[in-house]
Amino acid sequence: AALESTLGAQAVVVLPEVEMVSDAGGEGLLATLYGGAPLTVLQQQGDWVQVASEGWDREEGSQIYIDFNRAVLLAKMSFEGMDKVEKLESKVEPEYELTWNSIKLTGWVPRSAIGPNEEQFWNYVTDLYDLDCNLCHKTFPRDKWIMFDWRNNLKEMRRYTKLSQDQLQLVSNWVLRGARNDAEAD
Repeated sequence: AALESTLGAQAVVVLPEVEMVSDAGGEGLLATLYGGAPLTVLQQQGDWVQVASEGWDREEGSQIYIDFNRAVLLAKMSFEGMDKVEKLESKVEPEYELTWNSIKLTGWVPRSAIGPNEEQFWNYVTDLYDLDCNLCHKTFPRDKWIMFDWRNNLKEMRRYTKLSQDQLQLVSNWVLRGARNDAEAD
């Protein structure tokens, strides 16, 4: 039902991943966007929507992260995408002296891959987490562990889950967004 709603200025990727391309016909791969990636809607042409994805890259690499010095993936860019990205600002992470760039990538995605309501999408993913994990144990707050520990825990739990691989990927994205940074380890 969410996909039937009219898009406003903001949208969210509702599939585990979708290709962002350079034109509304589906040509010219720019990036693979991951589920939950927030988007700004620029225009719609038939079954295609032009969107902008903003995030951070590290050392002008191919991955777009959710925030400065926060290694939670929003997307992975192709070489063409890396060439077309717009750099908005740069910051140096002091511990390792890595340069992080606030970036924006504009391209087209199929209308069927995005929804209008980010909160509604994350509520759905939260329900998946609660329902599946509560089958065997209580659920834990996302900030209980650092990202490294969550990744290991989720990997270990894969064999027990009733979730599909796509659902598990969405839950993993959601959990890591709320996890503490690895630098915050006890």
